[in-house]
Amino acid sequence: MGYYEDEGLIVEIRPGCTDESEVLDVTKEVSEGKVDFGIGATDILLSQDKGEDLCVISSVLQRSGINYFIGEGTIFNSPIDIVELNIGRRENDLLDIELQAMVINEGIGLNSLTPEINENEKFKVQDIVEEKYDIVPGYSGGIIEYYARKDEIKLKTIRPIDYGIDFYGDTLFTRKDFAMKNPELVERFRRASMKGWQYALENPDEIIEIMDKEFSNPELKSEKDFIEYNKF
Repeated sequence: MGYYEDEGLIVEIRPGCTDESEVLDVTKEVSEGKVDFGIGATDILLSQDKGEDLCVISSVLQRSGINYFIGEGTIFNSPIDIVELNIGRRENDLLDIELQAMVINEGIGLNSLTPEINENEKFKVQDIVEEKYDIVPGYSGGIIEYYARKDEIKLKTIRPIDYGIDFYGDTLFTRKDFAMKNPELVERFRRASMKGWQYALENPDEIIEIMDKEFSNPELKSEKDFIEYNKF
C-alpha cells in the first residue's frame, strides 16, 4: 500500500520459513543483525532470558491466539487431566510454551507430559478424529478450527488464559541498541506497519484477494479453501 515508502523506508519483508518449510528462529535472526525487525511472541521473552537484548515496539494482539483442541467426548475438567492424555507436542514449538506454563502453574511436572516429536510435524483436526492425539495445539480461528467447523466436527477448546496464563500475541520487535541509535526510524517503521494492519482490518475482502494472488498455503486443499479460510 506504499506506507513504508511514505515514511521514507525501503523494506524487504522475508518469510519466517526457509525454502524447505523449516521455521526460522526469528529472535536469533534479529539478535544477529540478519534482519532489523521481527514478529514474535513468547520467543521474545525466552530470548531475553538468554541474554539477548531485544526491544518490543508494538504488540499487535493484546491476547494470545493459542488454543489447544480436544475431542468433544474427551474428559477434561482441569489441567491435571492433561497428565492422562496424549498431547501433540513439537520440539522448539512456541505453541507448546503456554501449555508448559499452564501445567507448571498448576504444580505439574513437565516430565508428566507426552514427549515432544519433530518440530516440523503438522497437526490437523483428523489427528483428533482418528485418535492419534487427544489434544493438538493451534490458533483461534486457525486451520484446525476452520476444518472442524467445515466438516462439522465438534471440538472443545482449552485456553491457557482461563488458567492464569496470559501472553501477548503477534508483536513487532527489534534489537534494543538498534532502537536506541535509530529511534525516529523505528517509529516510522512502527507507524507504517500499524497503518497496514488498520487498512487490512478495514478492507478484508480486498486483502484476501491480494493474498490469494501472491501466497498459497499447503495445509489448505484448494484455492477456494484458501479464500474461505481467510474469510473465516
